[in-house]
Amino acid sequence: MSLTLVISGFTQKIEEDVVKYEYTRPPLQPLEGLASYNFTVITPYPENTDGLVDYAQQQYDDAMAAYPEKVAEAQRIHDERVANYDQEVELAQENYRIEQEAFQQLSKLERLAAEERPELKMPRKPGVFVKPAEPRYIEPDFDSAIIYKEGVLADTYLSVEGFEKGTDKALVGTVEMGNFDAGSTERVANKKRVYNKETKQYVDQVVYEYQTPIKRPTRLTLEFEGQTVHNDIFEGTGEYVTHVSKTSPNLLDLEKKDIGDILSRINTYINDNYGYVQVPTSMIIRFPKNKGDHDDLEKAAKLAKRGLRPIGSSDGKAELAEAMEIWSNALAEGDENDKKARINSKIMQSLYKNLIETYIFKQEYVKAQDYLVLLSEMDLKRTEESWVEGKISFIEELTSRGA
Repeated sequence: MSLTLVISGFTQKIEEDVVKYEYTRPPLQPLEGLASYNFTVITPYPENTDGLVDYAQQQYDDAMAAYPEKVAEAQRIHDERVANYDQEVELAQENYRIEQEAFQQLSKLERLAAEERPELKMPRKPGVFVKPAEPRYIEPDFDSAIIYKEGVLADTYLSVEGFEKGTDKALVGTVEMGNFDAGSTERVANKKRVYNKETKQYVDQVVYEYQTPIKRPTRLTLEFEGQTVHNDIFEGTGEYVTHVSKTSPNLLDLEKKDIGDILSRINTYINDNYGYVQVPTSMIIRFPKNKGDHDDLEKAAKLAKRGLRPIGSSDGKAELAEAMEIWSNALAEGDENDKKARINSKIMQSLYKNLIETYIFKQEYVKAQDYLVLLSEMDLKRTEESWVEGKISFIEELTSRGA
C-alpha cells in the first residue's frame, strides 16, 4: 500500500487527519497460475493510410476496366434510340389523335371541367453520340478516415492489473468490433426548473438535448490454459443505446469515441474478474485537540500517521500497534452516558472508527467487523449509521473476493 497525502481539518471538537493510500482489490474469478496477458483488437478499419490509398486506386482501376463496356452499352442505347425514333414519332402522333378524338366527344361542360387537354408529346430526337465521362482517381479523405494500427488499441486500452503482457500462462483475449450503426438523431425538449433572480421565482425553462441511437456489436473471447472462460457479445453492445448530447453530434467523432468507450468498459470487466486492481482510497485518524486532557490520544494520532507513512528504517508496524493499544485502553475507560467524561460518547465513536479503519488498512477484516458491531450498538446519528453501513458493505465486497 502507498501513502500519498495527509490533510488536516476540524469537525466540532474532534480533529481529523485524512490519509490517502491504495489497497489491492482481488478479482471475482481469480485464475490459478495466471502469469501474463495478451490481447488482440480487431476492427473494421484500415491499419494505415496505405490501405486508403490502395482502396482508392483499386476503385479507379476497377472503374477503368469497366469503362469500355460502359461506353459500348451507352453506344448501344444511343443507336437503338436513333433506329426507333421514327417509330416513336408515329406512336406519339397516333396516341395524340386517339386522345383528341375522345376529348372532342365530351360535352362542352365536360371539356371545360377536364383537368388536362390532349397534348402532342414528341420524343426527343437523339443527338450526336457522346461518350460517358472517363473515370477519375479520387483522392482519399484522410481527415475523415478512421485508422488504427495493429496492436495499438489493445496496448492502449487493455491490460490485466497485477500482471505483465506476455505469452507464458497468459489470459488470451480477442475483441472483435463490428460496424458502427447510428440511427437518426432526435431533438428532444425537456422542462427544467430554474430560479429567476429578477422575479425571485422559479420558472420552467425549456432545454433541448439530442438523442442518437447507436450500436456496435462487439464479441469478447477470453481463453486461459486452453479453456474458454468467456465468449459472448459484450454486454451493452448488441443492442441500441441512446447517446445524449447538448448539441447535435458529429457522427464521425461519435464513431471514434465509441471505440474507446467500449474498450474501456471491456477493460473494467476483465480487471473486475481477473485483475488485482490498485484502488485509491483514504482513512481518517481522529483525535480530540485538548492539551492536557487528551495528550495520549494526540500522541496516538501521531504514532498512527508515522505507522501509515513509515520513514527511514521503520516499517511502521510498531508505531501503528502502539497507537491502536492507546485507543483500546482509552475505550476501556469510556462512558457514553457521561458527556463530561474524559472519554465520552463522541470520543468513543471516534476511537472505534480509528480502530475499524486501521484494521481495514491492515486487512484484518474480522477484527474490523467486531468493532463495527460495538460502534453500531451506541446511540448514533443517521450519518454515523450510514458510515457503519458503508464500512460493512465495503468489507463484505472485499471478503466476497477472497481478500
